[in-house]
Amino acid sequence: MGPGGAVATSAASRRLVHIEIPPELFDGDTRGFLQYLGLCGRHLMYNEWSIRADVSQKLVTSQTLADETGVGHKFDVLKQLPNIDAIVNDPAHAGEWENLNTRLMERFLGGDDETAYFHSIQSDVLRTKIADLPACASELYANLGQRRLEGTGEPVFANRSAHLVSVTDTLVRRARLPAMLFRFAQDPDAFANLKLAEAQGEPMFATSTPWYLDIIGGIHYLGPLLGCRSPRFWCIPASRQMATILFSLGLDVNGYRRDPMEPMQLLPALGRRDLRKPTKFDAASAGRAIHWWAFRLNQMFGYLSDPATFSDPNGWYSPHDHQHWMLTFGQAFGLMTSIQTSSRNRATQLALMYTLLVTIADRLSGRSFDDLCTLKVAQKAARRARDGMYPAVAEILMPAADRAIAALAEMQQGFFINRQRGEDEVVFHLPNGQTESRSPENAVALLLKVFRNATHGFGGKKGDNADLFANILVQHDGQLPEDIVLLPYLYLLEVLCYPNDMRRRITGGKA
Repeated sequence: MGPGGAVATSAASRRLVHIEIPPELFDGDTRGFLQYLGLCGRHLMYNEWSIRADVSQKLVTSQTLADETGVGHKFDVLKQLPNIDAIVNDPAHAGEWENLNTRLMERFLGGDDETAYFHSIQSDVLRTKIADLPACASELYANLGQRRLEGTGEPVFANRSAHLVSVTDTLVRRARLPAMLFRFAQDPDAFANLKLAEAQGEPMFATSTPWYLDIIGGIHYLGPLLGCRSPRFWCIPASRQMATILFSLGLDVNGYRRDPMEPMQLLPALGRRDLRKPTKFDAASAGRAIHWWAFRLNQMFGYLSDPATFSDPNGWYSPHDHQHWMLTFGQAFGLMTSIQTSSRNRATQLALMYTLLVTIADRLSGRSFDDLCTLKVAQKAARRARDGMYPAVAEILMPAADRAIAALAEMQQGFFINRQRGEDEVVFHLPNGQTESRSPENAVALLLKVFRNATHGFGGKKGDNADLFANILVQHDGQLPEDIVLLPYLYLLEVLCYPNDMRRRITGGKA
């Protein structure tokens, strides 16, 4: 596989799974129902079918709307987005929009409040009628270019660009397949009840609704991309239904203010101290990173939305496995974004990091938690991730992964006793008079495991390694580098880069 991410799909396209489809669905037109979901099917007998995904169907798409290369702008494609004018025109929302606009203007006019300006871009995109959306987005893009540096008068966002990332109807429909089957399995009179629910305006297949809404919005799975420069900010996401317009600034700006902005921020919480220096990107890097991410999401949902990925030992479709894997990925992306946006609270970031690393270890990577926290393993994962992207993409995405690796290396210096004694290994003197030793990198992995276990409290149950765990705490100064919380991001990149590996892991190694 090259850095662009081309992978073989022949094995995936040959994989089939048996499924029993309730005949009531789609007015009895089962073949039409499968086509509606972007699936290929062969009838076996009765209500039984053999199915697989139609791999020619796109699930996530991206395109550039505007940049500073001189190529013509393409904002007119925004007219093709789903029409939400009924929501935009709803009088119940009119007052909310006006109140928000008033508050943003007060903040913006009261000083150079960059956040208020960026938020107004999001608000304008969301509340604009579909016919006016191209002109609105074009004007917002042009206005970004009018901002000037004080003193020099140079444009602040000279390398800005605008992009569109969309999820397709096929993905939205296919992702609902498990919920449809759950309803018929759990509700013997489902068909009659569905008609009643539809008449009352209630959702018919409501299983895991928050996760499903994340699919429809699409922006949930862009979170780690948008937060990849954390604690700095580089791209404004403006959401519509099934689509997000991304305004890249062409550089990163400070994503946090040191001073409290809200009363709750006056409470004691240790936040990040190093806000990092600004970085200006190559003119094309941001767009390439966005398109790369969308391409990888398309591959990811290719196996995650394919029923043939989730079969029991007898070759029958397992909707529960399908649902669990989709929820796991949704949770992983959400946790990573939460880590990136929680720089005001160190404890929150660390707790989320431990949780996400456990998820990656148990479900996504096939490695142990200890391995994920070992420097050599992290370095190898970074090399694999970098091999899966072009240099221009790596310019945007890889610095956070490199910072996580540097943090793992820095943690080794926290073992102050062996450092002061000039010893290569960390030596533990146990209560039974024996000693054990670990290399500094393995000791770091063990220490992070202790901190992970301590999310349930320090000490606690006495196990085989209780004395070792107790002694490693007293040998380290307890200082965890701020960028250690980015370690899960590195492994999430690796998962995205190698979709066939992830598919094989889900299917238990089956081609």
